[in-house]
Parts: sequence; C-alpha cells; structure tokens
Amino acid sequence: MKKLLIATTLCLFSASSAMAFTYTEGSGDSGELIPSATIIDFTNVTSSPTDPSLTSIIGNMTSDNADLFGIFLTAGQLFTATTIVTTAPPVAYDSQLFLFDAQGFGIVANDNLLNATTLSSISFTATTTGIYYLGISGFNYDPRDTAGNFIFADTRTGPISPNSGAGALGSWANNTGTTSTAFSYNIALTGASPAPEPAMGGGLLAFAGLGVASAFRKKRQVNS
Repeated sequence: MKKLLIATTLCLFSASSAMAFTYTEGSGDSGELIPSATIIDFTNVTSSPTDPSLTSIIGNMTSDNADLFGIFLTAGQLFTATTIVTTAPPVAYDSQLFLFDAQGFGIVANDNLLNATTLSSISFTATTTGIYYLGISGFNYDPRDTAGNFIFADTRTGPISPNSGAGALGSWANNTGTTSTAFSYNIALTGASPAPEPAMGGGLLAFAGLGVASAFRKKRQVNS
C-alpha cells in the first residue's frame, strides 16, 4: 500500500510537470503596476504535453498602455523573452520588453532586438527563485519609478540596464511625447514557469494523507 501510494503521488507530479504552458490574455486587460499585474499560475494557463515550462504569453496591446505579468523563475537558470510574429501573413509590431524583480525594481529592458526589426528580446539569469514581473508596451511607452523618473534609458537596441538610482515601478508614460500604437503580441519564453499554486500542492498532500489514513483504518479493522 505504501509503495502504491508513493507511486500514485509521483505519477500525479510527473503528469503536472510534463506540460508546456501558454497564457492567453482574456477580455480583462492585465494591469500596468504590480498590484494589478496578472500572476500567471497553474489556474490560468492552457497546456500541451511537451515540457514543464511557461513557453508563451499571448495578448493585445492598446495605444499608450502596458501589460505586466508575474512569472516564476529559478535561481541560476537563464530566462529569455522574445516578441515574435505568428500571424499569416506576418504583421510586424513595435514592442518593448521589461523585466522587474519582485519589488518592482528594473533588471533589464529592450526596445529593438536589431536595427532591422521592431521586435524585442531580453535575457537574464535569475539570481533568486521566485516571482519576477515581465512587462510589455508599445514604442516609447516606458516605466517610471515612484519619483516619476524613467527607470531605463531611452535606447533603441541592445540590453538596457536600469538608470543609476532608479526606484521601484510607480507608473508608465510616453518618453518623448509620441503615442504608442495598438497591436496583438506573442512573447516566446524560455526558463520560466507558472507560479506554484499552493492549493495544488496542498491537494496532492491531502490526497496522500487521505490514502494513508484510509490504509490505517482498513488495517485496524482487519486486526480487530
């Protein structure tokens, strides 16, 4: 019975970890700031049986707007995020990507992956395990700290580090007065996963506990 219970629990964990997850933004727009950001966890993703990663975020961007998503990164693991075109015929869009830590401090950003493209890409090796925030916006709609200063320099290409002394995310604004355009986006991810769902782990443990309790009750009934 003990071996059967352990095997069943391991199978449940294996089934959960053998899936690639995609988050698709619904009718409700994800917020721009941490209190209103969408935390991507196992309750709001769709899956396919390939690997345990969060591999894609799909959404829609209105003009002068940003979407912020909470994702789970593991210390020492390389994380990448790249906006891609998946429509046929291809429709290019002018995106920007930003990564923040759990407190909203900037880590890295990118506007244009290359001079020849308006798509974006960032990479970062996580220093701690936990929730990080991935932001996407249209061209020149940039994050500011709580003092109203822009967190990242207005640079077109290459990885952009946060400005010296920049504080935590407090708002977003057009950097040079231009209005960003609306577009549909697809962010391809590596090295990320949905945030752990406490209820999921608790459910498995509860299931295991019930199995153990049931086994003890049956054994006691047989011996009495």
